[in-house]
Amino acid sequence: MSDNDRPKPKNRVSIDILRRQRLLSSLDENALRAIAAHVRTRQFKRRDMVIHRGEPGFALMFLFSGRLQQISLNEDGREIGLGFIEPGDYFGLTSIIDGHPQTNSVVAISDALVGYLDREHAERFLLRSVEVTYLLLCQLCESIRQGFDDRSRLGVTSSRARIYAVLSSMTTVSHDGMVTIERPPSQRAIAITANVSRETVSRAINVLIENRIIRKDRGRYLVLDEQALHRAALGEVAFGEARSEESR
Repeated sequence: MSDNDRPKPKNRVSIDILRRQRLLSSLDENALRAIAAHVRTRQFKRRDMVIHRGEPGFALMFLFSGRLQQISLNEDGREIGLGFIEPGDYFGLTSIIDGHPQTNSVVAISDALVGYLDREHAERFLLRSVEVTYLLLCQLCESIRQGFDDRSRLGVTSSRARIYAVLSSMTTVSHDGMVTIERPPSQRAIAITANVSRETVSRAINVLIENRIIRKDRGRYLVLDEQALHRAALGEVAFGEARSEESR
C-alpha cells in the first residue's frame, strides 16, 4: 500500500466504536481516548485489496464494519481463502510485532470501514497494557485452533463437505433463539475458502435448501437442521443419508 493509499489524518473515530473492538474492550475510557486520537480510517469497496502480501506492516488494523477475507495463493496461482475477518476483529498484528512483511493478502468481500493505528503508537499501546497482552495470548490460541480447523477442512476429500464446513463455522444463535448464518459471504468468497468453483458452491447451497437444511430469510440463512449440517461438514454423511437416517 503506497503512502497515498493510506488513511488520511482527518478521519477520527469515536470511543464507542473502539469499545466494540475485541482487542480494546477491556480498556477504560482514558485509554480509549488516547488510542482514538491516533486511529484513522479508510473506506473500502467490495473486492478492494486492503492488504497486499509482501508489503510492510505499517499499522495495526481494526474492522469497524463490513467483512474481509484473508487470502493466499497456491503453487498454481489460485486464490485460497484463509478465513474471514468480522467487525470487531483486528489484523496486521504479526507484522507489527516481528517487523516482517505481510504474509497474506486481505480483500474486502463487502463494503468495509477499516481503522488504522500506526506502528509507533501500536507498539507503545501493546507494551503498556497488561490486559491487552493477556487478551492477545488468548486470541493467539484461538487463531492457532482456527488454523488447525482450516487445515482439517481443506483436508476433507469431498468438495461439498468443505463448503458445508465453511457454512457450519459461520452459524450463530440469533436473539430469537434461531440458528442462523448472518450476512453470508458471496459464493465466490465461499469458493475461495473451500478451494472449489463458484458453481460447486451454488449447487451445494441448492442441495441444502432442497433438503430443508437451510432456508433463505431476508439476507441471511436460517439453519433448520444444525446437526445434519455439522455431520455433513465432517464428511460423515451426505444430506440424503442424513435425512433418511433421521426419519428411521
